[in-house]
Amino acid sequence: MRLSDHWLSANQQPTETTTEAVTRLATIEQAKNVDLADAVATVVTTANIPVDRSQRHKWRLQDQRCVVDLTVPDLPHPKQGLLDAIDSATTVAALKAIIRQLVQ
Repeated sequence: MRLSDHWLSANQQPTETTTEAVTRLATIEQAKNVDLADAVATVVTTANIPVDRSQRHKWRLQDQRCVVDLTVPDLPHPKQGLLDAIDSATTVAALKAIIRQLVQ
């Protein structure tokens, strides 16, 4: 989660450091989302985050830096199931059925 300067100026308490404010936000978000219950909040400076965000799903924390883990596979196309159905269709009727799925 990336925080803007605007968020910090609006939400950081006068006596809090940036790290304390971010940790407080992380705690609030963890309470809202059970999937984050075991997450560990880590403050990473902007300089240690890749500029290219297209492979964000491959980011891994390493020595207080976000690095791209090239061993992580690419995400499948969001409509891969439909693409596979189109590729395997052998009749016009099969293609019509796929088109009906798209229209509904």
